[in-house]
Amino acid sequence: MSSPDPDEVAARSDLAAFLRRLSLHFEEEPDEWQNWKVGDYLESLAAWLDATPTLPEARAELERELGEERPTWRGVAILFEIGRVYE
Repeated sequence: MSSPDPDEVAARSDLAAFLRRLSLHFEEEPDEWQNWKVGDYLESLAAWLDATPTLPEARAELERELGEERPTWRGVAILFEIGRVYE
């Protein structure tokens, strides 16, 4: 099974489907994942966010994908928090 393609995400329902496929990919292809623990995964995300300002290609992508007309980082954080407590 190949990893899901983020380019296919254009709406909230697409994101939900993407996350389900990503979870399935983790279960079926764990050797293709660098971070197997949630803490390591979150640390990797934080490290990427810290490095982004020094990477011109990443800055451009962030502006394009998360500019003023897109969700804020706060919005993304809220989603992670709701995912933590929602049953």
